[in-house]
Amino acid sequence: MCPFVWLTIFFSFLVGLCELAAGLTVKYSPEFVSIREDDHQQVSFLINDTLPSNSAQYYYDLQIIHPDIAEVRGNKTFHPRPGDGRVLLNDTFEIRGTFLGRTNVQFVRRVKGKQDVTNSNQMEVIVKRKQRLLSTIFTISVVTLVSLNYINMGCALDIDVVKAVLKKPIAPLVGFATQFICMPIVSLSIRFG
Repeated sequence: MCPFVWLTIFFSFLVGLCELAAGLTVKYSPEFVSIREDDHQQVSFLINDTLPSNSAQYYYDLQIIHPDIAEVRGNKTFHPRPGDGRVLLNDTFEIRGTFLGRTNVQFVRRVKGKQDVTNSNQMEVIVKRKQRLLSTIFTISVVTLVSLNYINMGCALDIDVVKAVLKKPIAPLVGFATQFICMPIVSLSIRFG
């Protein structure tokens, strides 16, 4: 096993502990977003946070890791109500896919006039390719050409050659067994061996 796997697991554990220690958790609904380019979706969230004293100094910024893939429409800054230091903020935002890819959305707790920054857990956003007329035409033309090619190959078969192969089926059976039995076993043994 690769030694970097254990190192990656260890650092993932440390990052998870840091997130738990931060105290800022956000529950997104839905838990991840999958949209097409130029489409948008409403996401509701619940911020659960424990603030230090003087909670009026804190606010939450909505941040997208890769802003070229998706964007947030509307309000990106949310202010908690002053209270006893416990924040339960329930609101919504709208996300729009702009380019094909994956990105993450997170909330960042900031303090007015200071550099104190605490990140929340992230929500994954997947932006899929927009279905266009040209893509549909391309798919239909490829399926048609491949079907015609199979028909052509079937028409070009010589029935006498097929009969000769079926009389001595050892070579086709060896090829079939090698491709569909031996090759998967060898590849699995290499993968897990």
